[in-house]
Amino acid sequence: MTLLEPVARAGDTCWRREHADRCAFLIDGASYFSALKAALLGARRRVLILGWDFHGRTRLEPHRPGSDLPDEIGPLLEILVKRRPELRVHVLEWDYSMLYAVERGLGPWTDLGWCNHPRFAFELDDRHPLGASQHQKLVVIDDALVFVGGFDLTLRRWDTPAHAAGEVARVDSAGKPYAAFHDAQLAFDGGAARALADLARARWWRATGESLEPVPELPAFWPDALTPDARDCALAIARTEPPFASEPGVREVQKLWLASIARARRSIYIESQYFTAPCTAEALCERLAERDGPELVLVLPARCSGWLEESTMGRLRIELLRALRSADRFRRLGVFAPILDGERPLNVHSKICVIDDSLARIGSANLSSRSMGFDSECDVVLESQGRLDLRSAIAGLRNRLLAEHTGGSPEEIESRIARAGGSLLAAIPKRGEGARGLEPIADAPVAVPADWMRSLPIDPDGARPSPSRASRLGFCLTVLWAALRVSASFLRR
Repeated sequence: MTLLEPVARAGDTCWRREHADRCAFLIDGASYFSALKAALLGARRRVLILGWDFHGRTRLEPHRPGSDLPDEIGPLLEILVKRRPELRVHVLEWDYSMLYAVERGLGPWTDLGWCNHPRFAFELDDRHPLGASQHQKLVVIDDALVFVGGFDLTLRRWDTPAHAAGEVARVDSAGKPYAAFHDAQLAFDGGAARALADLARARWWRATGESLEPVPELPAFWPDALTPDARDCALAIARTEPPFASEPGVREVQKLWLASIARARRSIYIESQYFTAPCTAEALCERLAERDGPELVLVLPARCSGWLEESTMGRLRIELLRALRSADRFRRLGVFAPILDGERPLNVHSKICVIDDSLARIGSANLSSRSMGFDSECDVVLESQGRLDLRSAIAGLRNRLLAEHTGGSPEEIESRIARAGGSLLAAIPKRGEGARGLEPIADAPVAVPADWMRSLPIDPDGARPSPSRASRLGFCLTVLWAALRVSASFLRR
C-alpha cells in the first residue's frame, strides 16, 4: 500500500514523528482517570506530571469505592513512593495569575499537606512571558507510557460519557456536585512516548534548573483494561512555546492547524473550549467559501465557563462565529453546543480535531490565539496515510464523539453518515424537546466592540507589539475588577 504524504512534517508542522506500538483515545474523565490509576500502580522509576492545574485531592475512581489504596491522587502518589524505593514523582504546575483564583482556588499554597516525601517534588513553573501560562497537560510513566490531552489532574473533571444528571460520583472534594464535564486524552507508548518524555524533562529543567536523566528502557507496560484503538503507527508531536529569555518561540501547533484545514476534503470536525484565533477562523472561512470545500462541524460550549471567560473570550468568539457564517455561502457550516436532558449544557473542555478519516488530533491547544503562540502547548496527531485500520480508528473517534453528544451509538452515527452520502451535517439528528443532542449556537449581540477587546492582552498570540497606553489602562481595570471578585469570593467562603 502506498502511504500518503503526511500533513505533520518534522521540523515544520510538527516537532517530531515517532512510532507508537499502541495508542488509545480516552473520552471523558472516567476513562482517562481509571487508565491513569492503573498506569501509576505499574510505575517503577518515575512519574512526571505537567499541567496547567494540579490538585492533590483529585479522585481517580470515585465510582469504585473500597480499594485499600487512596483514591485521591496526592496521597496515592505519596504511598507509591514510600513503597517503591526506586520511584520518584515530579509534578510541575503553572505558577498562575491571581486572575484565575476564583476558578482555581489557592491550590498551590493550601493543598500541599500530603507532599512531604523526599522523592516527591512539586514545583511551580514561572518560566514564561508575563501573562502567558504553562498549558501542556501530560503524564509520563517511566518514559514508556504517556497521556496527553486536555485534562488537568484537578477537581471537577471526572465524568462518564452518560453525563447523567444524578451521577452520585460527580462531586468535588467537599462533596459538592458540579456540572457535566467533557474532555479527552490520548495514551500511547513506544518511541513516541520517549519523545514526550524528552519534552517533559526539558520543561522540568527550564522551570527548575534540575536535569532529569532518561529512565533506562524497561519491559513494555500497558494497562490490561486499556484497549488500544490503533497499533503500529506513527504519531506526530506539535508544540507551542512562546519566545522567552534567549529562547525562540515555537509555533508548530498553528502551522499544523493551517495545514490540516487546507488538506481536508470532505469534513472537518472540531471540539474546542475556545474559538478566538483569527488565523484559524480565516483558514476555515476560505474553505467554506469554496464551492466544493469540506463541511465544518464545530462543537463548542454553549457559554464560556466563569465570569472572566464569558466577559472576554466569549465576546471574541462571537466575532469569529459571525465571520464563519458570512463565509458559509454553500451551507456547509454547523456550530453546535451539546445539551443534556433538554436543558443542561455540557461543559466542553476538549481540544480535538478529526479531518475526514485521515487525521485525528488531541492535545492541550484550543482554537485561541494564546494557544498558537503565547502559552506552552502540546498536541499529538495520528494520520492514516491511507492505512485502512487507521482510517477506521480515526473515523471511529469522530463517531464516538458524535454518538455521545446526540445520545446514540457509534454504529448508528456511522450508518447515518453512510446514508447521507458522507455528510456529517446531514447525519446529525435534530434534538427533540427535552432530549439530549447538539443544539445550534445562535448568533448573539456584541456588548463590547471586538476591536477594543482585541486591544487588551486577553488572548495574545505572542507576536504582537506592546499594548498602547489605552489598552494598558483597560487591562489594569480588568485586573482591578478581578481582584475585587477574588476578594469577594473568598470572603463568602
